[in-house]
Amino acid sequence: MGLGRFTAATTTGAIFAMRNGTTKVLHIHRMVLQTGFSGTGAATSTQIVQLKRFSGATHSGGSSLLANVVKNSTILPASSLLDAREATISGTSPLTDTSVVYEAPCRNTMIPRSLTGTAGLVWTSDLHDELVLQPSEGLAVFITATAVTGDSIVGLVCWGEDISPSH
Repeated sequence: MGLGRFTAATTTGAIFAMRNGTTKVLHIHRMVLQTGFSGTGAATSTQIVQLKRFSGATHSGGSSLLANVVKNSTILPASSLLDAREATISGTSPLTDTSVVYEAPCRNTMIPRSLTGTAGLVWTSDLHDELVLQPSEGLAVFITATAVTGDSIVGLVCWGEDISPSH
């Protein structure tokens, strides 16, 4: 996910979403988000970025990222990832989430809007804290305050897929 620095006020909502296909279980092994603010003047609010699991529909709008999926090996089968997309940082709308059903946030990070600064969310799974997406479930990166010029977010997601039920 390479959103970068926002250049327009984007309203609250999902700014990145990935949705699993219908046949495999997706295990997220690592997720790194770097948030920051580099506006020209001090702002008085805080941007909170949340990870939310979802089901129901697939997000629309923004830019598709499926062409950017990189496999660890060329001998592996195609990914079961059904969709991955990010909002347009120069636009004013998050991803469209008609009929998407969100769960409560499972992770949070925040960045106070000051003259400069960064914060990050680094999450690596272990056997007791694994984030699992069952078939047709997804994960969204959600902003809770309107993005302003100078907000930024970049990140990556590493996952594995199998056909066994989750544990």
